[in-house]
Amino acid sequence: MGIIAQNKISSLGMLFGAIALMMGIIHFSFGPFSAPPPTLESSVADKTAEIKRGLLAGIKGEKITTVEKKEDMDIDKILDQSGIALAIA
Repeated sequence: MGIIAQNKISSLGMLFGAIALMMGIIHFSFGPFSAPPPTLESSVADKTAEIKRGLLAGIKGEKITTVEKKEDMDIDKILDQSGIALAIA
């Protein structure tokens, strides 16, 4: 116990590493926790519909409006990033 008290920073690093390892094992074993990503055919259909709308708007001379989709943070990304942060710390 005396060695752990003397090396507080290294003990803290080992604790962070152990927590990151446990988080990684749990996430790998029981995950993914969020909804599955969209299928390839739905992604292709969405892009095709956007291209069609853009072409029709360009032919008609209308202004093309684009909407940037904000990428949502889900629990899987949060667990990945926090595990990386704990492993580096």
